[in-house]
Amino acid sequence: MIDYGYLRSDNQNTLQSVIKHKKNKLFNNLGKADISAHVNFSLLNEFFLKNNLKVSSIVTQKEFLKNMGILERANVVAKKMRFSEQSDLYLRIKRLLSPRSMGDLFKVILAYNFNKNNFVGFK
Repeated sequence: MIDYGYLRSDNQNTLQSVIKHKKNKLFNNLGKADISAHVNFSLLNEFFLKNNLKVSSIVTQKEFLKNMGILERANVVAKKMRFSEQSDLYLRIKRLLSPRSMGDLFKVILAYNFNKNNFVGFK
């Protein structure tokens, strides 16, 4: 599961409304805006364990994507691109990995019920 969320065990009110990638007052633009909340990954971890599932460590999106080889793969594909396409690629990767953007805000957790426990993204 990959989603934006937090690791602290205390529940927080993170209910929010977003329209066109900008925060919106919750009751404005009803039916047009997305309503969501940040996931409490500590609570989710506890839920999985109580339901007899094994759980990987919780990692940030930045850690997960780096462990999966995003930078190495980008370098391979970039060799076949024009400079403007390379710039676009690296700006998008920066958004995915940057702590100020999605890199630390998004978390990744894996719940499973089999014996394997060596998963690539969770080194």
